[in-house]
Amino acid sequence: MIEIREYNDIRDEELSSAWESLTAAGLCPNLFMSYPWVATWAEHLRAVVRPAVVVGYSQGGVVGIAPLFRGRDGSVGLPISSNPMSLRGELIVGEAHGPGFGSAVLEHFRRTRRPLRLRGVPRGSITFSCLMGRDSARGFIRHERAVREAPYIDIACTWEQYLAARPRKVVHEWERKIRRIERGGAVRVRRLGSEDSETLTREFIDVEGRSWKEERGSSIGQRGVSPFYTTVARLAAERGWFHPFWLELDGRTIAFLYGFVFGGAYWAIKTSYEEQSAGLAPGVRLFHEAVGDAFRSGLSRFDFVGHRSRWTGEWATGWLEHVDIALYPRSPRGALAFAAECWAAPALRRLTAAHRST
Repeated sequence: MIEIREYNDIRDEELSSAWESLTAAGLCPNLFMSYPWVATWAEHLRAVVRPAVVVGYSQGGVVGIAPLFRGRDGSVGLPISSNPMSLRGELIVGEAHGPGFGSAVLEHFRRTRRPLRLRGVPRGSITFSCLMGRDSARGFIRHERAVREAPYIDIACTWEQYLAARPRKVVHEWERKIRRIERGGAVRVRRLGSEDSETLTREFIDVEGRSWKEERGSSIGQRGVSPFYTTVARLAAERGWFHPFWLELDGRTIAFLYGFVFGGAYWAIKTSYEEQSAGLAPGVRLFHEAVGDAFRSGLSRFDFVGHRSRWTGEWATGWLEHVDIALYPRSPRGALAFAAECWAAPALRRLTAAHRST
């Protein structure tokens, strides 16, 4: 029997202790669901979300955590944002307790008669099976929508074997671009040593301000999320998770990879380079070092986190599909919300798009 408790204060010591204990046991599935990341996310968005974190206890011990938050409309969701602040949502639970915990969480929220909108859930994960299983989601109208594929590299061989397995044309292009940038000056790829994480993050943000993202209005500074990335880097550095790389040309930083090592994987959260150095293809040299380091360090995966693209496709050995899951209570109100959001709204968007095209 699983006892459910809901916490409405993300800083509650009992909650943080339970969270850290599951992380120490290796049950936190990804960096985005770690306590430092979620707590910082919640603080940054405190004006629009309220914690409704559910913890499951069995025989006095914690068995699972559903890091859920209530939005302004009253619905409940995972701590996911549309930008790289948080892109992957999962429950923190092991396989043994997964089905029971998932059912208990859904039963807890079934009484509120509000929909659960759970974004960024990896298909095939424990979370997906817990929420979409026939028994656990009983009493809800279920809807899922594929939203993106995140590229990754499975590290199951040596760095040399990985390169040998890549298309020869791709590897030769990487080598050509690396030679090009090395002809441009003194090149050095660095990673975190004794540097202060907050100072380093501010330097990365400055580099992004000189990138193409600034012109498009999508840089960290323009989005107003600089404090989030600075705080997360500091908290992660205290735990030994922060693992950035940056590329210097003649002593000046021109490109960076804001990344972390968590759960045996490398998480490439953000990367950018200054626009004036674009012709030197600094990203190739930077990722050649970062990916190679992941192989040499004995990690199990290099996760590019974001969306499938041409350049990540050159590196990736696989893609992780993410889905948005919506669960509507089987009630007149739930059925109406399901019809409006899953049928009427998409139909209206298609009609609008057709009208614009003509």
